[in-house]
Amino acid sequence: MVPVTEAEPSLLECKQMFKQGKARKNQLPRELIIPQELHAEVLAREAARQGMKVVRLPEAQLQALTREPRDGFREHFGGA
Repeated sequence: MVPVTEAEPSLLECKQMFKQGKARKNQLPRELIIPQELHAEVLAREAARQGMKVVRLPEAQLQALTREPRDGFREHFGGA
């Protein structure tokens, strides 16, 4: 987790996130999609260094991909 007071995860945090993800699936994602509006340069650089294709898209475009999972999460955990 990244504290909300920080603008983006540190390089060490990025490496740890990718390492933990790889430990679960024994592989890294082929592609990492990041909202253009999100300041995530360290994350994008580390993903590219580890061989992932980094795609930056407007958040409005990503909402079509994230709306259903967010709604399901909200329903499951009783959020507003």
